[in-house]
Amino acid sequence: AIPLLAAAEFLIVNGDTLTNLDLAPLVASHRRSDALVTMAVVPNSEPQKYSGLAVDEEGCVTGVVPRGSAQPSYHFFGVQLVNVEALAAAPGGVPCETVAQLYPALIANRRGAVRAFHADAEYHDIGTPADYLETSLRMAEREGGDTAAEARARYAHAKVERSILWDDVVLGDGVMLKECIVTDGVRVPADTSWHGVTMRAAEGELAPGERRIGELAIASL
Repeated sequence: AIPLLAAAEFLIVNGDTLTNLDLAPLVASHRRSDALVTMAVVPNSEPQKYSGLAVDEEGCVTGVVPRGSAQPSYHFFGVQLVNVEALAAAPGGVPCETVAQLYPALIANRRGAVRAFHADAEYHDIGTPADYLETSLRMAEREGGDTAAEARARYAHAKVERSILWDDVVLGDGVMLKECIVTDGVRVPADTSWHGVTMRAAEGELAPGERRIGELAIASL
């Protein structure tokens, strides 16, 4: 359950993160401190993929560790509690990236204004189609599902490997899919083979990176 927040508090959760973080300890930690921002973090186990946060022995965030650095850091996985005061310097009417644009000034002006909450939680990045596919397959396996067996039972006339098929998908005879994401309402033509792509019905304008093939909008993962 989400704890009741004060009028001056915001809970911000990135839309491209799945996590089982218990929010109550995060809120309690924030309120015990004098922080304007409390960010949920875990040790950065993929420094070649993610930049990290430098955190001192008292839990104060002191800066950003660049991606690829050998310096130990913590990974902020997209859940934070923020006081309204922390957003006072945000420009009006334009997008503003809090971590890169606002928080460095808070850190410079007062030690402890931005703090880290060391979380005991899982998180999964679904910010790209490839990450979404891997997370979906991992979740299905954890929940006892067998996507390959389900696909064989549903599409006996096709071959489907490590793929996610949404609702109302029709596969023609002889279709082969490997590591694909097929969205709602797609009709995949018979005797076609696809590997490592997203597929949707080509309605409206193509998104960046998509190409039209017949009635489908295709993009590489």
